[in-house]
Amino acid sequence: MQATLQICRQRRDENSTGLEHAARAALSSGLGRDLTDVEWRRARARVLEFVTILRAWDRKALTGEAEVDKAA
Repeated sequence: MQATLQICRQRRDENSTGLEHAARAALSSGLGRDLTDVEWRRARARVLEFVTILRAWDRKALTGEAEVDKAA
């Protein structure tokens, strides 16, 4: 069980790292230059904040739909 959790965490971390590299590359490409570390930290924080908002919005929408289905 412990080994399985370790493998899952490792895969999640590797996937996150790959996604971060891809996101940084995409932003750099859009700017036409490499992002500095400070620029990347700011952009990353904003993207994570945006994703948090989208997830909350999605949960709210799903919950709202579930409540409508129960009422019908």
